[in-house]
Amino acid sequence: ENRYAPIAEPVQISLPLFGDTVISQQVLNYTATDTDPYSLLVYSVTTQDNDFFMCPNGTLLSVEKPAIGLHKLTVSISDGKHTELSTIAIEVFSLESEAASRPLTIRLDSVSLE
Repeated sequence: ENRYAPIAEPVQISLPLFGDTVISQQVLNYTATDTDPYSLLVYSVTTQDNDFFMCPNGTLLSVEKPAIGLHKLTVSISDGKHTELSTIAIEVFSLESEAASRPLTIRLDSVSLE
């Protein structure tokens, strides 16, 4: 018998992209807890976001190359009787633009060409 609701914490992550992202790339394993000893928790994303999909076991996948920017997902966690809502904030950024905005300079002393 499920007497208690699941307990979930909000999560914030950064997702760097470089080039093309592999389809169905695993982004996160989201985990909630339940004090009922034999509860089976089922996860789903309730907000509309075409870039991310959550499997019933809490695995969050990017289903295509995610759009650059902040994605705020509302996650529903259910034990069959009780439902808890939580959030996952994903900041997607391009490593290519990050590298271009911070050029690297290398200085070599005492180097001779042969």
